[in-house]
Amino acid sequence: MHNVLRSLLIALLAISLPLVANAQVKATDIALIEDVDGSITAAAATPNSYLAKASCAARAAGYTDTYDAIFVYSAIPLNFLTNTQQGWPVRQATRGIGRTPTNSSAAFCSNSGRLRQAVKMGAVATMPDDPDDTYRGIPGYALSGVELIAHEFGHQWLASITFDKGDGTGKHCYLRGVEGGGGDVQPGDEMCDGYPITKYNNHWSHYFNSGSVMYGSMIEDLGNGKFKFYYKDPKYSQLDQYLMGIRKASEVEPMFLVLAEGSNVSSATIPQVGPKEYTGVRVDFTIEDVIRAEGERSPSYDQCHWKGLTILLYDRQNPYNSVMVEKLVRYANRWEEFYSWATDGRGSFDMTADGRGAGTEGCPGTPRPPDPEDTGTVIPDQGPNADGVDVPEVSEEVIQPDSIQPPDWSNIDFGSDDQLGSDYQPDSSTAPDRPVDSTQPLDLDEMSTTPVVFLVQFSVTRGWY
Repeated sequence: MHNVLRSLLIALLAISLPLVANAQVKATDIALIEDVDGSITAAAATPNSYLAKASCAARAAGYTDTYDAIFVYSAIPLNFLTNTQQGWPVRQATRGIGRTPTNSSAAFCSNSGRLRQAVKMGAVATMPDDPDDTYRGIPGYALSGVELIAHEFGHQWLASITFDKGDGTGKHCYLRGVEGGGGDVQPGDEMCDGYPITKYNNHWSHYFNSGSVMYGSMIEDLGNGKFKFYYKDPKYSQLDQYLMGIRKASEVEPMFLVLAEGSNVSSATIPQVGPKEYTGVRVDFTIEDVIRAEGERSPSYDQCHWKGLTILLYDRQNPYNSVMVEKLVRYANRWEEFYSWATDGRGSFDMTADGRGAGTEGCPGTPRPPDPEDTGTVIPDQGPNADGVDVPEVSEEVIQPDSIQPPDWSNIDFGSDDQLGSDYQPDSSTAPDRPVDSTQPLDLDEMSTTPVVFLVQFSVTRGWY
């Protein structure tokens, strides 16, 4: 009888526990990558080049090509133009989500083509210590630190769609944001809801009842043309999850947006916590209207379990410290939890460097298989002395946001993506001849205004925030 009761107790415990669980991220799971010659930080104004160089540097340091996503932070101070967050699709071939297929695997040194999304998170010092606290890098911003990660990762799929109600009015774009009144109309521009279609960005409109980390609002219909807008606890909405390939079209409930009086039909305004009331006209639409405009999602389903790597860049003048590393450990562990919650348990993330995580019950994964290109390389020892390089003693002092100074921009190359080259490899054999100087103020008089204009326009169209 004793053995029977014991077996019954074990069975009950097994039922009560999750079948699988995320692995705990540790300090050794953070990839500490030295920007040896300053070339990575010098590319910070062009996020695709910056992220590609960081990815290649991690590969050169011994991290294998077995990650689906990388999240890059910097111990090196960045300035007001370069300390921006950006989600960059490395590889995207899904049809039916409003995107043009892209593949820059070679530039990111992902020879297997596995890497799909690269996320630039900026200076680690500017992120809140608690991942659930509001990010203060943008005045009046509504997203927390972990929600900002979700936003930038979401740009792998989101938000580029239109919808067509089948009533003869054609495609509609006003569920997405548009900047600056849409700009001047040029001959040949394809128009959508009164604006050139190219002026719409990859964020949901403030007037769309999105409930999403990709902006928009939570809207309560008060009746009689009155609506209350607010923004609280955003996640990946049902529409988001469909576009991400983790929810069937039949599981997406009807949606609506508001054509508000006295406002543009669309707005890229960052989320407003609110509440705020508007008067306007409600426009209802369904997932069938999205499919009518964009076609069915193909493939219907995407992977639900992702392997990620947190990268912390540093240099001789700006070494990392244990406070920074522990902060990123908190972020990685919180991201695993948040991603599962934000996808309604349909997705999971493993942020361990060796891929030992098994996902969640709703989205199980398997420990990472060996890299087919791996010739025995192991994850390097963590720390600035891993390669025997003599570096200054690491300080435990945390850099405060108001002490961050812009780097020397004189060696920044604002050239095209092609200048990066697919064969980029950081040179770790020598110290930089001219290290990035983060103590000197930015001299705008020495800069061409063209890169700045390009940077502002690029941030608008690609959606950095």
